[in-house]
Amino acid sequence: MATKKAEAQRERWNRAAAVVLAATRRDKDMSQEALADRLSVSRDVVANIEAGRRKIEVSDLIMIARALGVDPVDLFGRVLRW
Repeated sequence: MATKKAEAQRERWNRAAAVVLAATRRDKDMSQEALADRLSVSRDVVANIEAGRRKIEVSDLIMIARALGVDPVDLFGRVLRW
């Protein structure tokens, strides 16, 4: 069972990823629908990720970065610096 501190840290990273992914998508002038199409998911999935309602794995972050046309390492770095 995770401690409260560990759970709070997970939530912080999830929120950071959500904010960074949404900002990166907007910087690329891409709609949620377009990103969803590239990921073969529904727009609701993208919206839930960006709203922080859906937790993402590292593999998800890599796939999203590639769909956005950005280096996954750079995207992960932005999440860590948020």
